[in-house]
Amino acid sequence: RERPDDARAHAGLASALATRAYRRPHLAAALRAGAMQEAAITQQLDPTLPQPYFLQATEACRANRWEPCLALLEKTTALAPNFYPARYQQAMTKAQLGYLKQAVAIVREGGARDPISPGKRFTLGRILDTLGAHEDAHAQFERSDVFATYGRWFNAVWRNDYAAAARIAERDFDDEALHDTEA
Repeated sequence: RERPDDARAHAGLASALATRAYRRPHLAAALRAGAMQEAAITQQLDPTLPQPYFLQATEACRANRWEPCLALLEKTTALAPNFYPARYQQAMTKAQLGYLKQAVAIVREGGARDPISPGKRFTLGRILDTLGAHEDAHAQFERSDVFATYGRWFNAVWRNDYAAAARIAERDFDDEALHDTEA
């Protein structure tokens, strides 16, 4: 209300509404609609900001509208090459659609931009496992810090090494984390 012509204010509101939609499932449809309205206003005010394209891509992906999903993600990453949420979604969407080598290339590029990121290593490991490159995936999981336990377990399952998966689960998984403690 205070800054109706400020594109960044509308972009921030759009992002906040989209984030809240994840946390309030019973309000998600209305919140996402509001986010899309704010994204459209943002684009009118400043078409160079990446956030509205990313939010629109997320909506297109959610609706399984793959061509606009990928086109909007491409637009987002062209505007903001270091905006990792868009790169991550782009890689995961490509992987989901079976373009695994393209997904690996996207994650490797992100990893080159941020070489110590454990999340990027974990993501790369998951895609490499899906490709069948289990040893390469294992190497990524070993360097993924907080994600290493799950990554090693997942990798063992992919390799059909169920004994190793059981050992990892028994040794490394916190029993509390395996159970939903929220009412």
